[in-house]
Amino acid sequence: MPNIDLVIIGSVAVNPSNGRRLGKSHGYAEIEWGIASALGKVNEDTPVVTTVHELQLVSDEIPKEPFDLPVDVIVTPGRVIRVKRVDPKPRGIYWDFVTNEMLREIPLLSELKARLNSKK
Repeated sequence: MPNIDLVIIGSVAVNPSNGRRLGKSHGYAEIEWGIASALGKVNEDTPVVTTVHELQLVSDEIPKEPFDLPVDVIVTPGRVIRVKRVDPKPRGIYWDFVTNEMLREIPLLSELKARLNSKK
């Protein structure tokens, strides 16, 4: 797998002042980022972009979990917003938040967990 130059992530709402976003609350985009991060394919410098309608831009404080992936750029139908993020991008997989359902649905995640457990 080559290094990833750009990540595009879906959002339900995003705060343009800090880059925090709400997804669909399943955490799959963050798991994908975590896997890519654990494999060294993305890092703090990898741009993360979301596309939303202007109505999805919010000024409300969006709560943050440790694994949440902030965005660097927001694209709406009428403009491009470069965000000054306040949060670092997560590194690796936050195993405490991974459910058995995720392990069943994402074979690569199960493989990575098995590989880590075999190194212990």
